Amino acid sequence: MDAIFQEGVKDGQRGMLGEPKNTKVITTSRGPVESWLPSAQVNTLYKCGLDSAQLPPDQLAAVRAALDEAGLTLYSKVMVNLAQPLSASLMPLPAAEVPVLVPPAAP
Repeated sequence: MDAIFQEGVKDGQRGMLGEPKNTKVITTSRGPVESWLPSAQVNTLYKCGLDSAQLPPDQLAAVRAALDEAGLTLYSKVMVNLAQPLSASLMPLPAAEVPVLVPPAAP
């Protein structure tokens, strides 16, 4: 997922539009593994990367939402709980936009 998103980011930075593939060879500590993801989510991940590099910051909320939905769909298909939204690692909010949690006041 990260590699497809980053491919979109790089293409967006270069002003290019590519065609992401839903198979990719991933290098692991035990050697290369061919990975496959459904085309719909691959296209969404790539487009989110592309948009994250090209759109102004005030338009990125919709991109983060689409990225989170694609991640949730993929994780649910393999029955794995997603610990945090995909956008938290691939499109983290700038420090100025991160909500600060204030504990409730003591009685």
